Amino acid sequence: MLRVWRRHAPSLLSPTTASVVGAVSLLALVGEVVMTGIAPAGAGSFSSGSGSELVASEVGTSLFALAFTGVGVLVARRQPRNPMGWVLMGVALAVD
Repeated sequence: MLRVWRRHAPSLLSPTTASVVGAVSLLALVGEVVMTGIAPAGAGSFSSGSGSELVASEVGTSLFALAFTGVGVLVARRQPRNPMGWVLMGVALAVD
């Protein structure tokens, strides 16, 4: 009987991948905050509100993305096969 040894491909569902995706999400969040500081008029180009409303909107969006990223990384690192962590990080990236 002939046995064929197969090499298993590394899984993308790993704690390392969760950390990398979380870091990318945090970098995108930092980039969004920096770009909002540099060009605040561009940040509010899709909404028609005053300056304080735009700042409140940006703060709310940033807190939302930060919370979803944190919980997503926590879940995906501890249980990489649980899709909820990956979905939370995907939503955070989509919001950024």
